[in-house]
Amino acid sequence: MRPFWVGVTVALIAAAVGGGVWWTLGWQTGLPLSAQEQAAMLQRSNLPTDFPIHPAARRMAQAPQGGMSYAVNSAVPDVATWVRDQLRRTGFEVETAELEGDVEAEYKDRWINYARFRGGVRSSGWVIVRQVRQVRVGIPQLSTEVKVLNEQDERLKPLPTVTPVATAARSS
Repeated sequence: MRPFWVGVTVALIAAAVGGGVWWTLGWQTGLPLSAQEQAAMLQRSNLPTDFPIHPAARRMAQAPQGGMSYAVNSAVPDVATWVRDQLRRTGFEVETAELEGDVEAEYKDRWINYARFRGGVRSSGWVIVRQVRQVRVGIPQLSTEVKVLNEQDERLKPLPTVTPVATAARSS
């Protein structure tokens, strides 16, 4: 009877360790985004339902200020090109800063400005494609982050202007 309980204990420990590893590596970040998660991210970020999300998009921590982020395990230039082309295919006007001839261009952030007016609704903002280092279970890994900021995002709102207060001239 004792070997049975030893086996059950070992199996429970193995299941707990396996579940912890799966939760750390997959559930928190790194798992592919399902269609429901993509739709929820777009809605939460006030983006149109046809806004393109890379087919290899993976979970990533979301910023509390708004917008949305996801990770892709591809090089920055490839992801930036895909995002730019898909935005154009879905009817967005796109402006991008090209990094032609720059030796270190592969390691620099790519900023893509997008805008569209469809059905009385204006959608505009920025897509930032950049290389990030994520640490998973103590192991640093390079990944590409796609961060989408729309016009409602707190980080894109203009800073309040400060007007100087005129001081009254003293009369003596």
